[in-house]
Amino acid sequence: MCSCSAIAQTLYTARHDRMLRPVYYAILKTLGITNNEEDETIPWYRELQPKCCVETKEVKVLWNIPLHLDVVPKDGANKPDIAICNKKERQWLIFEGTVCNIGQIQERDKLKTEKYADLRASLKRLYPGYNVIQVNLVFDFLSGYHKELIHKLNNVGLSDSMNVIRKCQKWVIAQNCEIVKAFHSRK
Repeated sequence: MCSCSAIAQTLYTARHDRMLRPVYYAILKTLGITNNEEDETIPWYRELQPKCCVETKEVKVLWNIPLHLDVVPKDGANKPDIAICNKKERQWLIFEGTVCNIGQIQERDKLKTEKYADLRASLKRLYPGYNVIQVNLVFDFLSGYHKELIHKLNNVGLSDSMNVIRKCQKWVIAQNCEIVKAFHSRK
């Protein structure tokens, strides 16, 4: 995030978190964990704040929760945006999101991958035999994304990944409008 005022940081954090909501809800749907049938008909702009932890016998989905690891990662990178432990599949899925400037998508994707390398290594040690996969959801502020994102989301089993990406894009643009409104009203 940029080094702006506290208000700006709050708005940027809101954009980041809301951009990830469609992914969170798509994960729950894919895993068969939904609150009710109405969940699928809720418009993207009415998606609620995700729950910190949703757990069944086979899977645990964590939203913005620090993971307790055997070794403390560099830069304190133990709090992925979304972490899924799937006991049945013997798999950890880590989802990390960010919004960047135009032309920085590949660079930020690489940065996120490097930042969470220690976390992935710790999970492999703590959960022998588990596959650990990280998916970076990197959008620029005009909602552009990495050309491999659809493929990555499909590979981890998210159904209708293009629809999920479109909802993420809508959140990025909508939250950008909120940021502009906030700064415009302060003048």
